[in-house]
Amino acid sequence: MINTTTNQVSLKVISDDELQEIRNSLAEIKDMIRTKNEEIISETYIDSKNVPKLLGISNATWQSYRDRRRFPFIQIGTKIWVKKSDIDAMMKKHYYKAKPIKKKST
Repeated sequence: MINTTTNQVSLKVISDDELQEIRNSLAEIKDMIRTKNEEIISETYIDSKNVPKLLGISNATWQSYRDRRRFPFIQIGTKIWVKKSDIDAMMKKHYYKAKPIKKKST
């Protein structure tokens, strides 16, 4: 630690056990961050292979939608992802509310 007033450095010696505990804690934190990042990505982006089943359409129809740019997508090499929010927006755009049922006059 550096004392900014005197510009002196002070060191604290820790045992091997304490150092190992710090290393283990850092490894756990690193794993938690990696897991959380994977969760965020999987919640935000959907692998294109899973979209046809999600929408109840064929692979050919999904390919056609992508070819005609009906859905935005991300492509890196041969891997394609779609934002879940884009799918939700498209579904909402094409949502039709049910009409109220009119009662018959008697």
